[in-house]
Amino acid sequence: SIESVLQKGRQKKGTVPVVMMTYEAEEASVRKALAEIDALDICTDKTVKIRIMKPHAE
Repeated sequence: SIESVLQKGRQKKGTVPVVMMTYEAEEASVRKALAEIDALDICTDKTVKIRIMKPHAE
């Protein structure tokens, strides 16, 4: 499930990165979703995954 989406800038030609943050998800589900995004004709580069962990409550 997507928590937020960010896309800055706009170009007449070329590409603009899109950043998506998800709620906590299983690794296999994330990998599957990224593979499906990579297979889209509109994507010009491979996806990049950066894991963001919530800090532990003390």
